[in-house]
Amino acid sequence: MSDKKAKIQQGTIAPVTNPEVKKAINDLKQGSTPERQEALSNALKKARLLAPCNFDVELKPDHNGVLPTVNPSQIKFFLINTNDGKAFFPAFTDVEESTKFKVAGEKDDTPKNIVRTIQEYDALLSDPNTKIQGVIINPGTDNIVIPKPLIAILAGRERPKPVQPTAPMNVTYSEPNVYPTRLVNAVYDYCETNDAISRVWLKSKLYGP
Repeated sequence: MSDKKAKIQQGTIAPVTNPEVKKAINDLKQGSTPERQEALSNALKKARLLAPCNFDVELKPDHNGVLPTVNPSQIKFFLINTNDGKAFFPAFTDVEESTKFKVAGEKDDTPKNIVRTIQEYDALLSDPNTKIQGVIINPGTDNIVIPKPLIAILAGRERPKPVQPTAPMNVTYSEPNVYPTRLVNAVYDYCETNDAISRVWLKSKLYGP
């Protein structure tokens, strides 16, 4: 696919490493918490990600290290199609991750890469004609899916929807309709061995409007 909203500017070569994103992903793998999810979101807001693509211009810097300009209409971004028929942009945190991505049927199965920010991905995804559902970070290894609505929030184009407060519910306690005999017997046996317990009640907790 080509997209005129994409832009490549002249500039010097700068390494793409994204240590904050990689740390946030590794932390998230240890267990998802709201704090770790927020850390990844904050890291992605500042990230410079590698987008696999193809174009005919040779990205060879001149003697000053300046890259040539590429016409955005010539850029073909590669996509990942999931088993349920959805399409996503693959994005990589560094060159090492990007080399794992191969394109079948291309003359050179290792595509070129250009740097994309979350804001630039949002510009591509906000096109009303696109059917692309979001971005997958480091597909094949980390497989972190960032859906289109979250991209818009991270880019600052959309605001997160406020959490709607739930209506208060009454709580009542009553005798259980079904008597849990095995549970009662187990509790009784335990209480027999614990002198600190003198009395036990069994009640059902019911929620209602």
